[in-house]
Amino acid sequence: MTEQLTAVAKLLEVRDRMTLVPVLAIRPCSGDEAKRYLWGYAGYWSPEAYTIVVKLSGGVEAHDDSYDWAPYSGRTLGQAHQYIHEHWDELASGDVVDVEYVLGEVAVPKQPQRLTARHSAL
Repeated sequence: MTEQLTAVAKLLEVRDRMTLVPVLAIRPCSGDEAKRYLWGYAGYWSPEAYTIVVKLSGGVEAHDDSYDWAPYSGRTLGQAHQYIHEHWDELASGDVVDVEYVLGEVAVPKQPQRLTARHSAL
């Protein structure tokens, strides 16, 4: 028996001016009756309509609404969250969401730091 998906997750690199924030983006899936019940119980009656973004640096913080990132990370994570939600199908794990590029402040998006850094994080 194949289990139905509960959620789809992607690890993304959010970039802005002098900023790199690794995030886990989650798109809930309604799945079977038990999963639909639990998503609904948590308030996600139409789970596919949500994108949950989890900040993975400086502690863990998660939101399902891009406006909830204000006031501290409103520009960077708020804009990135909105972009991730609207462009979910175009993004793959490891991709960069460059807020400066999304806002039209720069003409070319940043490359992943793993490709441009002088040292490895591992």
